[in-house]
Amino acid sequence: MPILSEEVAAYCTDKVLTNPRPNWPDDYHGLTIGRNSGFEIGGDKFKQAIYEGKVKLSESKGNDKNLLKLINKRIDCYINDALSIEWELGNLKKAGKYSGSGITRGATVSGNFGYLGFTKNAGKFKFLNDFKGKYHMQLEKLKKDGKVNEIIKSYTK
Repeated sequence: MPILSEEVAAYCTDKVLTNPRPNWPDDYHGLTIGRNSGFEIGGDKFKQAIYEGKVKLSESKGNDKNLLKLINKRIDCYINDALSIEWELGNLKKAGKYSGSGITRGATVSGNFGYLGFTKNAGKFKFLNDFKGKYHMQLEKLKKDGKVNEIIKSYTK
């Protein structure tokens, strides 16, 4: 059972998104896109667009550095997990480094689900099947009651 959906998204300056850009990466040609150093997100078409010079890539270590480059208009867009971006924008706002406006979410780049993994070697852990059942029951309850979304919102305000 997935815990939550992870979406990699493009966050851009408002000026860049004056016209809708729903198609990743085709609608982002001609722009400078920020990404965390060592992350290979963006997809094969994005990688090809970089290689062909259709998109310029700017890499920095960490969300905060990339988002500050975006806030200061040194890059046009930044791609990463949307929840991570929202969380860091909140931190930057609290620190007085972001006004709370000027940055908008653009296209979804990709999506995956996050799971809690369990060992297949249940023989060593007699409690495992009971734990899994209780875990799934509680997770389903938290989702149904809206608690998972409440937790996410508490970190991304």
